[in-house]
This record gives sequence, structure tokens and C-alpha cells, in this order.
Amino acid sequence: MLQKLLQRILGKKESAPNAQPHGEPFESHIHEFNGQRLALGLTWTEVENVSEAKRFAGKNNAYLTREIAGQLYVGVASQQTIGVVAAGALIGRVAPNAFIYQHLEGNRYWICLLRDGIPMPSYDRLVPQDEAQQIYTDATAYMAPGSEIIGNFAVAKITLEEVLANAAVLPKKEINECRLRKNGPNGKKIGSWLLAVALVAVAGHLVIAHKDQLKSEERRLAMLRSMLLTQQQKAAQDKRIELLVTQFKERVSKAQQSFGQQGVAHAQFAQCEKVRKALPLSLYGYKPEKLTCDFKASQARIEWMPINAQTRLSDRTRLPGVVQPLNTANPVLSHMAMATDALPVRAAAFVDAGVVKMKILDWSQRNIKSMRFGADEAVVLTAEKEIKDLPGIQSVHLGHKTTLHINASVSQEILLLEHASQVLSQFPIAFESISWNGPVHPGAQFRGLATLFVRQ
Repeated sequence: MLQKLLQRILGKKESAPNAQPHGEPFESHIHEFNGQRLALGLTWTEVENVSEAKRFAGKNNAYLTREIAGQLYVGVASQQTIGVVAAGALIGRVAPNAFIYQHLEGNRYWICLLRDGIPMPSYDRLVPQDEAQQIYTDATAYMAPGSEIIGNFAVAKITLEEVLANAAVLPKKEINECRLRKNGPNGKKIGSWLLAVALVAVAGHLVIAHKDQLKSEERRLAMLRSMLLTQQQKAAQDKRIELLVTQFKERVSKAQQSFGQQGVAHAQFAQCEKVRKALPLSLYGYKPEKLTCDFKASQARIEWMPINAQTRLSDRTRLPGVVQPLNTANPVLSHMAMATDALPVRAAAFVDAGVVKMKILDWSQRNIKSMRFGADEAVVLTAEKEIKDLPGIQSVHLGHKTTLHINASVSQEILLLEHASQVLSQFPIAFESISWNGPVHPGAQFRGLATLFVRQ
């Protein structure tokens, strides 16, 4: 009875497989690829030193260590793999960042996620097909950028046999460093007279091992938390990239509409006239001093001035659309939405900028002499830095645009403004803004800023 107790304490019971640090049998397995025997399905974790690695492995089990960037890692497997090369460690030598998805016999799959040459915790496993598919889905969030996809399934870029062929030419020393070795010497039968000493030693060992297991588990949990955070960051980045792509495509589509339409200028002029003709000569002791129609914002801005010194400040609050009714400075500002009637857009054919400019200037020379064009400006839409290299996202050269300034101050020119807007509507021209000084009084002055769009 004492002999059996000693065997149980020292891990000598032959009828049961060696246990992992957490009390579960190792799922490691030896498989042959192209005549080379490899160990699959190791348990991996970080350790501080070789002694801790051996304690984590458990007595008489197989293990190997690998140091990367100053951090020591240990892979643990069952006794049957002693002397066999660990597949994950070997492939990590030639493909440091990779995901392996290999179908084995008996509807079994080997999955292994490598980062910096080391399998990640819980990602060197032998599993059935349904579990392998789920693990592959989960592992995509943890793959390093540019990871190789290895195996015998659809999305794999390279087969496992091809990778192992590359690994076969490694120096013998590097291959041997991937070979699993036994943890501790082979035990021999110990007499019952050692029982008391063994019990004390084993008790101390169990306390230390328990502490080491707790520390190892804490590290594993910290790594998993780090992976979860990385997954959340990746999801947020993917969402941001998707939003940037959508916004860029919408910006291109909107810009293309400006280059492919005509018949807009007259409709915009009519929108602003609708607001101007609705303005009163005065309201609550204030008169409209200036009207600005901003077509980019689809908004009209009115500046009011007091008629005389008797105008009350309190009446500012009664002005329609007043922005800051308690502001005592002049002028008082109001914002009003312009009519949102759909603009009568017609598709514009390609136009010759020189011909269009001459036609407009010839007309203005006889009617409104103050029309003048600015310099040409190329219109190129460039995607944000984060998405500019994505497939299907590239800089778009739409053509070029030219500003057109229109000023009118005498009665004859004022009366011809509507006709001028009709002339401009024959071409892909749109107003950016229209301003009226003294919009409802004799001597009103007009200023318009429009843009001629010339398609590439």
C-alpha cells in the first residue's frame, strides 16, 4: 500500500497517461509527412526560465524551449513524442507568422497559429472538422499582418509539404533545437524506506509547482486578454476603414454629378429670388441690409439693420430665424433654409472650356460687362492615407474647374440677371453663392460666384 502511494505521488503509475499542468491528458500526436515524423498538438506558454519550463512540463513528459526577443517559451507534449521534432516549432523557423489548417486521417485536423515563430497558447491542436472551422474563424483576428496560410484547404497559399521541404534544408542544429526531449531522468523503483523523505520533498515540490502553475496561468490569461483587446481594436479599425471607403465613394459620386449636369444655375438663381422677394421692406423696426444665398449649405443668411435710433433692441427677438437675439451689435443675423425643390438636372456632354468661356464673355460684353473668369484648377479627389492602397480605391481626376465672378449694380444689369442665369444654365455651371446688398430697395447690388466644370 505504501508502495502504491509513493508511485502515485512521484508520478510512477504506468496505467494512466502523464497529465498536463492542469490535469488533462496531452492531445499531442505523432504524424508522418513525406517520411518525416513530427509531433503535433503541443501545449505552449511563456516562462521565466528553464527551471520553470521543466516544472510546467511535468516529470518524464516531453518538452522543448525556444527564446525569442528575450522571452522564453515552452512547448509540452506526452512521453510518446520524446525525440520527435515539434512541427509548430520547426515551421516557425521558416514561416514565423502563419496559420496551418491540415486535414489528417480519421476526419482529424491539425490547426496551428504561429506568431513570431511560436505557436500561440491554445492554437496548436488536433480537433474534429467542425471545431477546426470555428478555430480558423476565431484565429483570423489574431493573425499577424502578412501571415502565410498553410495546409490542404481552399484558401491556403502553400501546402504543408512544401513548407516542410523548405525546413528540411535548415542547419541540423536548428532542427535539433525543435526536437522534444524528456523532462528528467527515468525513474527507478524506490524502496519504502524513502517514503518519509519523498513525502516531504514532494509536498514542497507540489507547493512550488502550484505557485508556478498559478503564475503560468496568469500569464496565459494576460495573453488572452491582450488578444481580445487586439481583436476589438481590429474590429474598430475595420469599421473605420469601411466608413472611410464609403465616404470617399460618396464624395466621388457627388463630385461627378457636378461635372455631369447642366441647367442648374437658373434654378439656383430662382431659389435665391424666392427668398429675396419674400423679404419685407422692414420688420419690427429693422430692414434687410444684405442677403447671402449659400448653395453649399442650402441656407440663406439675412443681415438686418435698425431703421433709426428709436428701433428697440428687444424687437430683435421677433425677427425670423434670428441667430443671436441677445447680441446688441449690428447687423443682426438670421438664417433661413432655402427651398429644397429638386434642381432640374440634365446630363452634360463634354464641353470645350475655351469655347464656353468665349460664348459667355461675348454675351456679357453686350449685357453685363463685369463677368470675368478666374484661373483653371484641376480637380483630383484623393483617398485618405489609410485606404489609398486598397483595391479599387485610387485617385480620381474628374477634370478642371474655373470660377466665374458676376457683379451687377446698375438697373439695366439687374434686370438682365435672370436672363444671364438662363444663359449660364446651358453649360455645366453652378452657383456657389449669391449676395444682394440692399436686397429690397432701389439700387440693390448683386454679386455672384459660380463655377464652370469641365469634364476630363
